[in-house]
Amino acid sequence: MDDDMHDAAARHPSNRARSGDEDDRGRVEAIGVDLSMLRDHGEFKPVVEYLTAIQSMRGDGSSLLFVRGDDLDAMAERDGHPVPEFLDRLDQLGVVVSNN
Repeated sequence: MDDDMHDAAARHPSNRARSGDEDDRGRVEAIGVDLSMLRDHGEFKPVVEYLTAIQSMRGDGSSLLFVRGDDLDAMAERDGHPVPEFLDRLDQLGVVVSNN
């Protein structure tokens, strides 16, 4: 795994508590992603690398990974799409298994 990606995941704002302020309202709190299915789609390689870094930091080897809203923001940024469009793309692939 790329050390820069691991460092980026470790520094990401998802490590802070949600404030409940206006910026946090109406946002997805967490999603479950089937990482093994997402790996089958090469166009999501930067997202898979980010999720793999999170998985490594957690010491979790399962294919189902739950991430918070701030991680979702980072994933969408790496994908180059706004969060709603990014979520739609993931839904179309069938890789979102839970959405809170």
